[in-house]
Amino acid sequence: IFQLADRLSCAAEVELQLPAGAAEPRPVLSVLPVREKVSDLVRICQVPYCDLSFVELALRVAMPPRRVHLVEVGANLGDCTVWMAAHFGRRLRAAVALEPLPALAAALRRSVERNGWQSRVRVVEAAASDRAGNGTFHLLGQSLGNPFALASGVAPRGAPSAPRLPVRYTTLAEVLAEMPHPGSSVGVLKIWAYGDLLRVLAGAPPDLGRRFSAVWMAFPADHFPAPAGVFARIAAFFQRRHFTLAAPAAEVDWCVARRRLGNHGEFLRWMRPQILSARRKHRVLFFAAYRPGGLRCPPWSAQAGSSRRPPPAGGRGPGRPEHCHFGHSARQLAQWRRGAGYESYFLHDELAPSVLEPGGGPSRSKGRAAADGPQRDRGKK
Repeated sequence: IFQLADRLSCAAEVELQLPAGAAEPRPVLSVLPVREKVSDLVRICQVPYCDLSFVELALRVAMPPRRVHLVEVGANLGDCTVWMAAHFGRRLRAAVALEPLPALAAALRRSVERNGWQSRVRVVEAAASDRAGNGTFHLLGQSLGNPFALASGVAPRGAPSAPRLPVRYTTLAEVLAEMPHPGSSVGVLKIWAYGDLLRVLAGAPPDLGRRFSAVWMAFPADHFPAPAGVFARIAAFFQRRHFTLAAPAAEVDWCVARRRLGNHGEFLRWMRPQILSARRKHRVLFFAAYRPGGLRCPPWSAQAGSSRRPPPAGGRGPGRPEHCHFGHSARQLAQWRRGAGYESYFLHDELAPSVLEPGGGPSRSKGRAAADGPQRDRGKK
């Protein structure tokens, strides 16, 4: 009886509370009607379970404002797709969300229908890989807290008995071939594919670098026997396409990275100990790859000092609890410690004038970098 009462109390839809600058500040997100980590956090916090480092990347791609299109691989409940559709409104020309697990894909379809986005947002019940067809997904992290954690087409060592689920596979090349021509819009690609990351990239079309201005990736270091070598292959993939690599969670000035296009070696050497540490601690790292000139990067100076500054007296400002904000960049964290809030996505007035106005209107930001901003957040699925 108590379990039934608890389940009945789990709302299947949540009206999100986005900052006032969103074109649609109160979108509806469908979640799972059970006790499950992602759904529970959305119900409690009323914000999408979308990494804030991805939010920052998308905001920078979309300035001054531009029209954008999105492909999200491993969408889960589609929090980031829903956020982009709601925040950018009609500026989001088209979005495709790939999610192979039926319950999650069905929830995302309900979100699209409830918000009336069918003409712009398409849900594909499939996993991305290097070839199309049918295959198997390993549910590596099943638990009562998060039943769909670590779902991957690649079973890491030591998990041969993980539950399996038949799924359909597609490729980025197929997805983009069926996507409406983006016209003058700029593209954002988000990949959360655990051990399938290399396969996802292998299935990309030759013109990937022309279709997207920026790519956000989750890199699960403990899924690979030699993660530093795998990351070097990923870096080479983007170097051939003239993208710059950055680690937003570790570099405050990632958007104006000091490394130059032809010198990924310095970045790889700097990242190697962090990758090995993440493997030992079973952590997921987040990276961005972007075309030079593809992002709006104000000319700020490094804020390493401010990132170590203690929070202001009386706490870190009003707003939702810290656990409601996920996957922040180092710059957002530094800004939060100086007083920024979720209304600016913890980027203070750097982005507020130009991107966060109601409807995303074209207001010019003050040329000065938002070194005076605030911020906050953490974690991921």
